[in-house]
Amino acid sequence: MEIMQYRSLAGAGKDERIINKSRFVGQARPVESESEALAFIARVKDTHRDASAHAYGYIDGLAQNVQRFHDGGEPSGTAGMPILTCMLKQGLTRCVCVVTRWFGGIKLGAGGLARAFGGCAAAAVADAGIALWERSVRVRVTLDYSLLGRVENALAQTPYVREDTVFADAVTLQLLVRARQVDALRAQFADWTDARARVEAAPEAFFHPWPTDA
Repeated sequence: MEIMQYRSLAGAGKDERIINKSRFVGQARPVESESEALAFIARVKDTHRDASAHAYGYIDGLAQNVQRFHDGGEPSGTAGMPILTCMLKQGLTRCVCVVTRWFGGIKLGAGGLARAFGGCAAAAVADAGIALWERSVRVRVTLDYSLLGRVENALAQTPYVREDTVFADAVTLQLLVRARQVDALRAQFADWTDARARVEAAPEAFFHPWPTDA
């Protein structure tokens, strides 16, 4: 069965905090595969080679149910699992979060470490925001200049994203639309323009982040 949507991070998020002289930096982002998650983790490690620990968690529950975490040298269960848990609680998939620590000389204890890593991860996830990634397509609509004002007013009331407008012999609009809404869009343009607009949907669909409340 083809997957039409999933819940993940809307973009990249970051959090930085100092806890008992230790510095924590959390970075979260959406990914499209396990290999992309591992590549991101590797980049963070390479960027912060002087850090004491790089703990992480990532999820890819689409192609296969992948859930991984690593404590990065911290005591077992105090870092990776709290990071993974903060994403699981939000019902997310296809995302990764890395929390990097620079040890400040004061031990936090198991409970303190779990709160620090989990709290930093949760804040990075919150900074990234949550989106519903849906299969989407780009649609090109060509119409006469005399219809543009009417169409623009109508489009303002829809969830479609207007990406570009080209003015030539006619007006061409490029719209980003959820794949499930293409038929509705065709019907709307037929109504708005008395069937005088040409609507062409691209054959390639891709996942795009949309607001969860839209």
